[in-house]
Amino acid sequence: MQSYKENTIVTAIDYQNCDFVEEVLKISPKGVDVILDCLSGEDFTRARKCLKHMGRIVHIGISSMINDAFKTTLDKIIHLYQEKKVKPRIDPIWSFDEITEATKCMVERKNIGKIVLVPKKEDITEKVESYQN
Repeated sequence: MQSYKENTIVTAIDYQNCDFVEEVLKISPKGVDVILDCLSGEDFTRARKCLKHMGRIVHIGISSMINDAFKTTLDKIIHLYQEKKVKPRIDPIWSFDEITEATKCMVERKNIGKIVLVPKKEDITEKVESYQN
């Protein structure tokens, strides 16, 4: 299914029955500007091969994960943190300028703990690290 409007091509690809990277690059050999990703994981890593320079991946569908059970669990974790019974492990802290490296670290599962993004690393590193102590 393709739709053309103002030089925009929108195409649905059945990723379960074909290699979506191959299909995207057939339609747009130089890559695409935007990918709407509702799968994440390994498909996120592969989807990056389809992007033009400075292209964007938009993650969608996360809001469907938020329900009462999730909220209850989150409330319990926050309570344990406030009582200092649990400490978050932050590894590492990245500045906005390092977003590409941070994403690669996360996708390749090289971090141990939560990745934190900050506007400028030097302005906030000590404050973020204090949450762990």
